[in-house]
Amino acid sequence: MPSNKSHHKLARPPFKNGKYDAKGITKPAPFKKVIFLLLFVIAVLLRIHETHSQTLQHCLYGADYLGSKRLQGISLREFQASKIDTNLSVGAELSLKLDRVSEHQITSSNNTASISAWFYAPQHGFWSTHTQKTPASTQRLSSETLAQLAIATIISQLIEEKQLLPHDSLERWFPDTPYSDLVTIDHLLTHTSGLKVALTSPETPNDHKSLYEFCPGTNVRINSANYSTLAQIIEQLEQETLSNVVKQRIAQTLELSAFTVNNSDQSGVHKIITTPKQATLFLSAFLRSELVSDSMVNDALRHIYPLLIPPNLPETFNNPDDSSQFNPQKRSALEQFQGIGRGIMVGFTGSSSNQPNQNFNPKPIWVGLEETHNNMGKKSNSKYMIVLFDLQRKLYLSVSMNGGHGTSVAEQLLKEFDAYTLLEQQ
Repeated sequence: MPSNKSHHKLARPPFKNGKYDAKGITKPAPFKKVIFLLLFVIAVLLRIHETHSQTLQHCLYGADYLGSKRLQGISLREFQASKIDTNLSVGAELSLKLDRVSEHQITSSNNTASISAWFYAPQHGFWSTHTQKTPASTQRLSSETLAQLAIATIISQLIEEKQLLPHDSLERWFPDTPYSDLVTIDHLLTHTSGLKVALTSPETPNDHKSLYEFCPGTNVRINSANYSTLAQIIEQLEQETLSNVVKQRIAQTLELSAFTVNNSDQSGVHKIITTPKQATLFLSAFLRSELVSDSMVNDALRHIYPLLIPPNLPETFNNPDDSSQFNPQKRSALEQFQGIGRGIMVGFTGSSSNQPNQNFNPKPIWVGLEETHNNMGKKSNSKYMIVLFDLQRKLYLSVSMNGGHGTSVAEQLLKEFDAYTLLEQQ
């Protein structure tokens, strides 16, 4: 007999903004997840748009800086550079100790042909040397970084004279150059213009992809094109060659008879030809505001862009060619970490920790310029120059070498001075 029981299935409620489970019971849709996913997609699309807008095809005026972290600069009050007295020389004992450093380098290194150095410490006086293996060796040094500080100094003078402004664009002088309306004087001073080729070069390309490495203001990369372009602007404003302008505004003002500019090569690169002594006198005059105002010197050192980054600094180094050679175990204290301001460099020392998440607080130890040239990859053909004001010892030091790397010599001279002053205090 058929059963009277009726087999009724549970009636499913209408499907409304949900889904059924195994028992036929509806669950609410995951609205929060949907909203979160939607917001995430929007954020990604905005980021893609922002990144795309900063490609070389879509550079913007006043774009944000996206490179390695800028460092806190230093001010005039922090280093208090003393005036150099060229009539006061160090005593015989200290002079002998410093002489031995350069003599040891010459005799112990097959690569070093000559060393020229000039040293000045307040209340001790100056010391100088020119040690060489061959009579043909010259005491003069040739420096592109010195030329850059000279160019930056003249640009600062022109700003103070109201002949130009830091935010003037290159469109004023190079109206037909792509993105010239986006590149400012300050971008050139800080190597943040993105230029790969000097605008003075006869082979200057006329398309933005060949002319720029990145959008103006978004990164930093050391390139001679920046200061070659500034030199051209100086010559247009002054209606004189850079050599004559440097002579009138710097050499004659400071009475530097051996401070000249060589003729630039086809790329527009200029170099200062001078002696370690006169290079030091120039640096001293700049730091002591004898050529420009205090505010201009402070501006030059207000923001420092990193050049060499230790392994414990989390930001990615922006020059792969140099960073591949960076080995902190092989570098002296003077060159552990360097940054550049407006035409001038700052040397830092920092924590020895290797933890990437540790806060890195570099300490400035010198202000000045450093330059190395390795010709054909041979140490015997290399040239080295450093001109600095030591922030702790309050002294000046300039070293120029033909052959070998001179940072160790500069550091050894400072150590000899420390040992001598320690004995004095006992």
